[in-house]
Amino acid sequence: MTCLGCWSQGNKVQPKAPKENLTVLKLLSKGTFRCPYNCGHMRIPYLELEEHLGECPERFVECSLGCGVALKINQMERHQEKHCAES
Repeated sequence: MTCLGCWSQGNKVQPKAPKENLTVLKLLSKGTFRCPYNCGHMRIPYLELEEHLGECPERFVECSLGCGVALKINQMERHQEKHCAES
């Protein structure tokens, strides 16, 4: 196995891509998980977890006005009205 840095420097030994662990994926697909943002959803099926994280009302996002602040999406409107409007 060769690191990408060695590959780019001319060492032509192809690095091996990591293999999916099918046993782990099978076990995860049977499980349910609590939302890490503590929104109250306690039993999210693994196959729906990524979708939930992208829509969770308690997820963190960066301010769209470019101030660089990251906060919960449900606090964004107030932040932009009070803090970004003052800048």
